[in-house]
Amino acid sequence: IGSRGSLEQVDDLTWARELVMLGLRTSDGIAWSRITPLLTQAMVFTWWGVIEKHVRSGNLIVAGDRIAPSERGMLQADAMAEEFF
Repeated sequence: IGSRGSLEQVDDLTWARELVMLGLRTSDGIAWSRITPLLTQAMVFTWWGVIEKHVRSGNLIVAGDRIAPSERGMLQADAMAEEFF
């Protein structure tokens, strides 16, 4: 007799935060277009401000639709991800 796993239901905001957290830990990053449908307009504006701050500091790179950590940013991934919580 085996046990069956259950799926955790998460809301859009939680899912968006998870995507950012995981994306900031890889050199591929994350597509902005994958995140924005999960956020309110106000949150899109706020989150983009965080992204711009880290682009200016050299921790993130924006290329087209993708947001990815720079080499230096990979070392700051967890700290950057916390700013989206």
